[in-house]
Amino acid sequence: YIKDISDRIALDENWVPQNIAKSRVFGIDIQTGGKYEDLSYSLIYSYLDGYDEENELKKELQHQPKNSIAGILSYHGPITGEISGKWTGERKRWFTFGGWKIEDPAFILDFGISKKFNDLSMGFKVKNLLDTKYITNFGSSYTDRDYPGMGRHFNIWSRYASVSYTHLRAHE
Repeated sequence: YIKDISDRIALDENWVPQNIAKSRVFGIDIQTGGKYEDLSYSLIYSYLDGYDEENELKKELQHQPKNSIAGILSYHGPITGEISGKWTGERKRWFTFGGWKIEDPAFILDFGISKKFNDLSMGFKVKNLLDTKYITNFGSSYTDRDYPGMGRHFNIWSRYASVSYTHLRAHE
């Protein structure tokens, strides 16, 4: 795909919105998936490239990784289990006073299980299982600290669902 974006908004070093005259983004997404008995999987690869253009000066596209891979492996049996992971390549941001600031690639792995008891479902999930250190957003200047992503954390949940159906008949 190719996307041309006019008057895109980006934040400068002082978090002031700035117009970027033009951005061109091109890339490809490749996805596969399948099922074998109680197991299912999906795998997605994305390649993204492009540039920002200001005053006829072209710079690499900021904030977006060129490469990323995401996958999910699920088991649907008496207990449902899921492992999902996402790897993102390096991301960059341009700072006028400092040049390119680069975030290293990161891999985030999640794991969860759940069980259904009639109308009650209960589950447990560990997000960022490997406690990967990564950033969600760059700081406001080249020397500023970046905004970190969440470390390992746990979710325990339950859901009660009683479903009632209402049947409507059309009048003839």
